Amino acid sequence: MNKILVNVAILLLLCNAVYAQKDGYRKLRPDEIAYINALHAAMYKATPHTYKNWTIVGDQEQFDARRFWCGDMVDGQDCIGDCPIILGKADPYTFSFNADYTMPDNESGNLAATSMTMIKDFSNASQLAAAQKFTASSKMRINIVINSPNIEFGFSYCAKNPLETLTLPVPSTLAVIGPRTIDCPIMEDGRPSMHADYYDRALIVLGKPATKKAPEKTSDGLTTVRYVPTFDKAKIGKLVTQNITVEIKGDANDIRALVQLIDWKKLADLLEK
Repeated sequence: MNKILVNVAILLLLCNAVYAQKDGYRKLRPDEIAYINALHAAMYKATPHTYKNWTIVGDQEQFDARRFWCGDMVDGQDCIGDCPIILGKADPYTFSFNADYTMPDNESGNLAATSMTMIKDFSNASQLAAAQKFTASSKMRINIVINSPNIEFGFSYCAKNPLETLTLPVPSTLAVIGPRTIDCPIMEDGRPSMHADYYDRALIVLGKPATKKAPEKTSDGLTTVRYVPTFDKAKIGKLVTQNITVEIKGDANDIRALVQLIDWKKLADLLEK
């Protein structure tokens, strides 16, 4: 008898856990499903899926908003069409898309081998910077964020080189590249870093304006600048796109080339009219 009671108690606990997991979720409305699916489709189609002979790995074209939150559910639980109950209330309709571009191994290996010959003195900041900057051209990453709710986006760059303004075929409130150059050797604990990140950064904002915060000089020898895209919380429940933020990390030449390949009109067409 006791064993039966124990088993019943365990079953009740498991059921409560499942319902507790389910609590906090609701069903997506048809208009929400259509809006979210349209966002993903536009981001996918706007992003280049070929670049030189590089390998590209990223979010897939196949997407179904009804399954987007299934990863939050317990195994075996019906999750189709569920979303957090706070979506459109406390949480905005914020969605993102990512893609990574990678040079073939033989080419990146040649870059690494050549870079080692550029270092004669491992305490020489300029030599270390030049070698590491030389190899910082084998990868690139793009991240698109729609409806950023007043979140800071920033990057660090070499203040000895000015921010470069990018020209786009659509109106933008911000479009800059922040260079990381050998003019600012990256430091670590007061010494030249031997494993620094010399990839350049680009930040583009479409839609509502972005507020720039005061630049800060950091201990690594770089300058950090932050921007906050505007988001009207009064419209948090509306199925409208207020801002689109695009971050790109890579060599400045590759960034410029990728910017030319992005379908900016497809992204701009998502914005609230």
